[in-house]
Amino acid sequence: RQNMWDARCLEFYPIANRNWNASQDYHPFESRFVKAAKEAGFGKTSEALAGAMFEMADNIIQHSSESSQSISPGLLGYHVVEGKACFVISDGGQGALASLQRNPRWIALKNSKDALLAIIENHASSRQHGGEGEGFKEVFRSIANLNGVVELRSFDGNVKITGSPNGRCAEVRFIGRLPGFQVRVSCALTAENSEHIFPIDYLT
Repeated sequence: RQNMWDARCLEFYPIANRNWNASQDYHPFESRFVKAAKEAGFGKTSEALAGAMFEMADNIIQHSSESSQSISPGLLGYHVVEGKACFVISDGGQGALASLQRNPRWIALKNSKDALLAIIENHASSRQHGGEGEGFKEVFRSIANLNGVVELRSFDGNVKITGSPNGRCAEVRFIGRLPGFQVRVSCALTAENSEHIFPIDYLT
């Protein structure tokens, strides 16, 4: 059995500036994730998962700061074991509520829980032009048949979405206050123990 903390299947990548994804270190990091996922049994789906990881990280980090010229530092991590894969993105920035309220359409949101639901249910974005957010659509497409679980956390809001080929359901709650925005995506080749690997609090 593969050790849970085997360095070959657990890795973190620091996000320090807006050009984080252009760094010569990122693509090898992404390639190692794809390789680990393929070895874990995900086959061609591994590239789709890597694409979802990239899009999600880029979307979250780009909206972490009030300034369009800066970001709040973040951390991206993945963990892969046989039949199961997970990636997590975390930043210490302004959070989902403050980000969305920069768009007049979402100024009436009252709390972080409502902001997270707007992102999931209405593809809400802080962008006033150019359409709504597409990041989570890509994630759900990638994990639709992989017993997927997506968990979002921002300040005192938490939403966990459990997906299946027949649809998805959301569990919403208020929790302890934690600055920034954190996302965990888990998927598994079988439904048993699909929520394996580190919880969202691991990066906090």
